[in-house]
Amino acid sequence: MSATSMNSYLNVVSPYLGPAIADEAALCRLRTVAKLLPPCSLGGFELRARDGEPTVDFFVRLPYANPGFKPSLLAHPVWQTLQRLCNSVANPSGRLHELVTHIFLEFDLAAPPSETPIPALFLESNTDRTLTVHDVLAIAGALDLHRQPSHISECALDCCLKELPPGARVVDVGVMLSRPGAALRLVIQRIQSAGVCRYLDSIGWSDSAHRFSSLVEDIAAHTDPEVMLDIDVADTVRPKVGVEFYLRRETDNRPRWKALFAHLVDRGFAGPAKAAAVLEWPGFTQEGAAGHEWSENLALGDLLFRGMARSMFWRTINHIKLSYQPGQEPEIKIYLGLGHNWFPTAAAAGSV
Repeated sequence: MSATSMNSYLNVVSPYLGPAIADEAALCRLRTVAKLLPPCSLGGFELRARDGEPTVDFFVRLPYANPGFKPSLLAHPVWQTLQRLCNSVANPSGRLHELVTHIFLEFDLAAPPSETPIPALFLESNTDRTLTVHDVLAIAGALDLHRQPSHISECALDCCLKELPPGARVVDVGVMLSRPGAALRLVIQRIQSAGVCRYLDSIGWSDSAHRFSSLVEDIAAHTDPEVMLDIDVADTVRPKVGVEFYLRRETDNRPRWKALFAHLVDRGFAGPAKAAAVLEWPGFTQEGAAGHEWSENLALGDLLFRGMARSMFWRTINHIKLSYQPGQEPEIKIYLGLGHNWFPTAAAAGSV
């Protein structure tokens, strides 16, 4: 059994990251970060869709009640504050416990990570309630570990929240901790692709080239009509936005992903080699296939659930994102998900 860290989980799924997705340099960077992190039952990768763009970023959802950060990380003040943040979210008497459901860390790996990598930090909000400006500022205060969020305009935030279309909600609030002066990232869910440009116009965002609307319409023709929208807010809404496109999870939605990637390749937004490799990513891995890579914490769980549930890793294509900034070349990113669950034995047998 391998040592317990996120690298143990990465070792199970990395054979399915083909060379077109992650070359040896990219895998080395992923392993360097994963070795520092506790095992997380949900994570994934962000990659550029075109061939010849080898950067693969890494994200995980923390077990925030007790992340178990390594002492080497906790020597850094940012990670000390991250530990306190996790404790605050887990504390039933704290305000963040009511507002936040999960904590995500994302690591930019365009360059080799430092000895103590500093992640982007996202707090997933409780979507059963409508966030107010004061709620968002409370989350922002917890996210912005270097300073108070005085660079965030309350007026701009208020506008972004008040103009949300009916049913739309802010699901994630984030900040890039490694980027000084970074804006606050708002991720909005339950917004229709046809209403994205209307909403952006209502909060003061503009695209003089009028290219964005046609790109969204073009991609949305091959995806579900409901999307997620990423905007950055500081003193105003920043120029760069992102639209996340999804395909609903079905018994087999590979034909829809295949059609979408064929369209992106045809438009020049994705490379054929990377698209083909991504389509081979989804699936399941059981302990027998992983052999010695199964980590100790999972092996103990397998003993506990023996006869009742089967321990498996799953791999999915989660979504694609159109990143757009007026005056710059648009980019498509692909997000691959991975996770571990114990599936009831009958259901697991039917999935393999």
